[in-house]
Amino acid sequence: MYRLPVVPKRVRYLAFGVALALVVAFSIVPLPDWVTDTGPFGLFPIRQHLHLLAYAGLALALGYVFVDADRPDWQLLVLVFVVATVLGLGLELLQSTLEHRTASSGDVLMNAAGATVAVLLWRVLLTRTRPTPVEFPVGPLL
Repeated sequence: MYRLPVVPKRVRYLAFGVALALVVAFSIVPLPDWVTDTGPFGLFPIRQHLHLLAYAGLALALGYVFVDADRPDWQLLVLVFVVATVLGLGLELLQSTLEHRTASSGDVLMNAAGATVAVLLWRVLLTRTRPTPVEFPVGPLL
């Protein structure tokens, strides 16, 4: 079994906060013109791919916050999925109030798909690794 390095909880919360701030910021700023172009494989617009990547990253960061929690893995994975999906829904509702952005049910579905990808990745990772606290030789970090 491989080791999964686990940094102090404050650092993990900071990483999640940065990921959340980036997702919120990019959800409220006007989109550049290239974002409406067709994405890879011509299946979805590039913005759909960006939604999937953003919410997968957000859910991965949130999963890392709880990686050493004293709960069954399935409960944590459900929590990560629900929180990421609800955040996505909330940001889509916020976008509906902005004149330069529009809300879309397709975006909500891609947000949920990104959270699903992250949860599946976490599930695989948790079955093949063991969380191991990282020791910092110079003292506590943050």
